[in-house]
Amino acid sequence: MSMCYFDNVMKTLKLLLPDHTYQIASNLATFEDVEIGQFAAGILSEALTSYQARASKTPDSKSTDAASINWGLSKTLEQIYQVCVQIWVYQCEIPEAIKVVAEKFDVDETTIRDKCTRRINLPSFASFKELVLQPDAFVHHLCERFPADADEIRRNFGNEKKMNCPTEKQVVPMAQKPAAKEIHELDLITAIVTILKRNGGKMNKPEVEKAVFDQYADVFRHEWYQTPVGGGVPRWLKNVQFARNTACNILQFLKSPDEAGRGVWELTEEGKKMADTFIKQATGAIVRSIPRTSPPNRQN
Repeated sequence: MSMCYFDNVMKTLKLLLPDHTYQIASNLATFEDVEIGQFAAGILSEALTSYQARASKTPDSKSTDAASINWGLSKTLEQIYQVCVQIWVYQCEIPEAIKVVAEKFDVDETTIRDKCTRRINLPSFASFKELVLQPDAFVHHLCERFPADADEIRRNFGNEKKMNCPTEKQVVPMAQKPAAKEIHELDLITAIVTILKRNGGKMNKPEVEKAVFDQYADVFRHEWYQTPVGGGVPRWLKNVQFARNTACNILQFLKSPDEAGRGVWELTEEGKKMADTFIKQATGAIVRSIPRTSPPNRQN
C-alpha cells in the first residue's frame, strides 16, 4: 500500500491507496506535469462535487452548462479555445490560463488539463505547452484530431491566433520571476483574511488590494509581478483576485457578493476564526524568532 496526502489550509486527509491505484495517480500527475498530491486532491474534489450534484439532483432540475456558446463545437474544444484566448490574446502564462478557464467553467484545473492533453491525443502536458505556443501547428493538430469540425476550428481558432500572438521571429521576452521570493496563493489568502480581521472584518475591495500590495510591496514592485496578464491587470493584482476567489468560493472564509455587497470583502464566521489562527501563528513565529539572552550572573 502507498500513502497519499491531501493538504490545504483547512484540512489534511491521509489516505491509504493500493499500490496500483497510487501508481495510476502518479502516472497521471506526471502526465499533467503537477505534483501528485495536488493532482489527487483535484480529482477527489471534483469527483465529490459531481457525486453530490448527482445525489441531490431532482427529476425537474435543469442542468446548466457554462460551456454553451453559439458556434456549436464540443465542450472539449470550447474549453481549449478559451485557454488559447488567454494565451494568445491576453498573453497569460499557460498555468494561469488553465486556472482562468477552470474558474470560468466552474471545474477543477485537472479537467482543463485533461482536455488539453488526453482528449486531443497529446502524450503529456509538456507537449501541450510546447505545441500551443505554435498556433498554426496547434490548429493543424486540432483539425486532424477533429476532422469533422476542421472548418469551424480554423474559423474560430484562426481569428484568435492572429491577435497579439508572437511569431517565432518575434518572440516577446518574458520577465523572470523574482529570485528572492515568490508569493503563493496561501500567503495571499492569509494576508487578505488577516487584513480584514484587523479592520473590523469588512472592507472595500480596493482597500484590501492596496493593503495586500503594501504588505508585499518589496516583491510586488518586481517587473514580473507588474506585468499585465488577463485583461491587462498586473500579475500581482490578478493573483490577489484569484486568492480572494479561493477564499470565498472554496474555503468560504469570505461572504459572497450577494451577502457582503458588490465591491465589498467581508469575513464569514469561519473566516474570523481562521484569521485568529493566522494571527496567533504569526505572533508565535515572531516571539520564537526573538533571541533569548542568558540571565545575568548574580554570583559575587
